[in-house]
Amino acid sequence: MRCRIRWNIIVYVGLTAFALILFVFNVGYKSIEAQFITISPQISIAIEQNPKKLWNRVETSLNQLSGFSDIQCDAILSGNSEAAEKAKQWYFPFQDASKIWNEIEESYDQCQTLKEFFVFPELPFTVEEAEYPLAYGALVHKDITQVTYLLSSIYRPNNVYAFVVDGKASIDFKRRINILSDCLPNVYVQHTTVVRWCGYEIVRSVFNTVRLLAGLKQQWKYFQYLSGVDLPLKTNLEMTRIFKTLNGAFISEISEFQNRRLFNISATSPLPLFKSSLSATFSRESADYMISSAMVSNLLSYLKNTKCPDESIWTTIAGNPDLLPLPGGFNASALLTRRKKEIKEGHNSFTDPEITRPNNNTFIPTQYYISRYQVWKPSPNCKGKYVASSCVFGVDDLPILISRPELVVHKLYFDYQPATYFCLLRQHWQRSLNIELQQKFNADSYQNLAQVKAVNGEPLDKIRFYYK
Repeated sequence: MRCRIRWNIIVYVGLTAFALILFVFNVGYKSIEAQFITISPQISIAIEQNPKKLWNRVETSLNQLSGFSDIQCDAILSGNSEAAEKAKQWYFPFQDASKIWNEIEESYDQCQTLKEFFVFPELPFTVEEAEYPLAYGALVHKDITQVTYLLSSIYRPNNVYAFVVDGKASIDFKRRINILSDCLPNVYVQHTTVVRWCGYEIVRSVFNTVRLLAGLKQQWKYFQYLSGVDLPLKTNLEMTRIFKTLNGAFISEISEFQNRRLFNISATSPLPLFKSSLSATFSRESADYMISSAMVSNLLSYLKNTKCPDESIWTTIAGNPDLLPLPGGFNASALLTRRKKEIKEGHNSFTDPEITRPNNNTFIPTQYYISRYQVWKPSPNCKGKYVASSCVFGVDDLPILISRPELVVHKLYFDYQPATYFCLLRQHWQRSLNIELQQKFNADSYQNLAQVKAVNGEPLDKIRFYYK
């Protein structure tokens, strides 16, 4: 009898606890409208069920910026010159951003207030995205509002994000980026020493993000390095399908290393050196391998003897398969020879046309490097202005930007034609939340990238770098 009473008490307590958990879950997530998709008898995945409601939050977030609601983004994206000229007269209301952050910091519930001003989806939009988490890393030091909008645009609860904060960042910036980490459990923030332009601290900081992310239990699939002045050109689902198409390939720029970058000619590099952009895209397997490799560690030490070592890391690591068999790597020497041949033959000497997207569901790469869309002086493909020889895109660039096949655009400034940034951001959210149309997206054209063909075993004479 005593055992039966004890058993009844245990059952009662258990049921009560279960009911309490359900209650807390419902109260804590009352704003989430989820659909649970069963993918196996043991696993169900909750996905976003009300994209229209989320879109309303996006519009509210953007329209809190004084004057932005008067900008005709759709007309600008369609090439309307009158709407574009009007948009150029809009200035980013820095005073609004300051008030927003003051309100967040002074709030009793900082996280709730943060999420009232900026949109951070609480559920994946599709099962496909939920099953393919992504990782992002960035070195940042200023413009916390722009960094937060960038994070918002790529944020999903199943992805992971690592920021390294430059030691020269302001106290306000450091304090506010910590709020992002406090409120979003998949956002990690590290603080480092002062980072000099072209200094080795950049290499150290970038590798710290890779080490941090590779050390997580979260089995993310692909990593993308970002700058604080980037914005995505692809939605999360499009990124997912593109990365699947890459088939593990390491995507980095492949250029010749200039010996004038060496400070100590007598020292010998452990690997043949190649030049590349700091923006690169690679798999979890590549990340796991490089952070545990003694050869990579030796290379990083050697790069202290070079100028702008951040421009010599990725392709040097990925492009020496005989000495460093990195998963997804390629023979950079052979590919560079092939690329030079195409350049000599003039295959790269064309002005990028506006790229059409049949049925709005595909993009066609024009060249092999898709991690970042960046235009260098004196290219005619910049309708904004040049800063340090790199294009800061303007309003007139928008019709081209929305059709570019690259993953992100670099660079956009809040103090130069900011309507460029916010119209692109608005269009990004529109496409992301048109889930039915997004399902039609086809990433097959990315199979033609040189690095992908190399990973898939294509002979060198079948590999191309430029696609007119």
